[in-house]
Amino acid sequence: MTEDTSVLFCPTVPHTGTTFLIEFLKADPAIKAFNSLQWLIRWHGELTPGLNLIHAHFNENLLDLIEAYASHWPTIISLRDPLLSILTGYSRSPEGDYTYLVDHFVHLVEIVDLGATDYTPIYLPLDLMEYLPVEERVQQFVEILTPLGYLDQKHCTTWAEKWAYAGSRGEYSLKASYLLRRVDQIKPFIPNEWAALVKAKPILRPFLEARGYKNLLWWNN
Repeated sequence: MTEDTSVLFCPTVPHTGTTFLIEFLKADPAIKAFNSLQWLIRWHGELTPGLNLIHAHFNENLLDLIEAYASHWPTIISLRDPLLSILTGYSRSPEGDYTYLVDHFVHLVEIVDLGATDYTPIYLPLDLMEYLPVEERVQQFVEILTPLGYLDQKHCTTWAEKWAYAGSRGEYSLKASYLLRRVDQIKPFIPNEWAALVKAKPILRPFLEARGYKNLLWWNN
């Protein structure tokens, strides 16, 4: 790694708006190269000069490296109610087991948020911002990203105004049940995932509340 190489680290939980966040960051003029942490390990990849965007999911085999990267580089993370992430996964493949997503959220909190870092992680709670009036959404989006001084503010504003839904599932039946707060229509489809969420609540709830989440469905059930 050369002296003029730097990193913007982007570790995310699947189905939290990862594609949205990566496509936004890749389109910023400051970003010179994009790689996954998995690719760098597999191919012994070298980072190029300039600002590199590095992405990772919280897979067990990557946790040590995620901790190291998050400890030494500016880190930006997309957020979403974990239940919504689970429902998105289920809507794509109902036969899947999505309890691993709860584990990923716990890793996020324990390794990145509570870890010893040189930088305070930046969180984008995309589901909280989705339904805001455009002006308020733009303001929040730009303000949240202001600490990343090398990102182009005009680009941030344009992206927040358009709010491109890269990789979005849009509307689906379980999301409609979620918006209607119909726990009775959700729990039967994801009993194991629901139990995992409730078990992880002592770790996840304080973290999510600190990022603006309120009265999530699985907090009281």
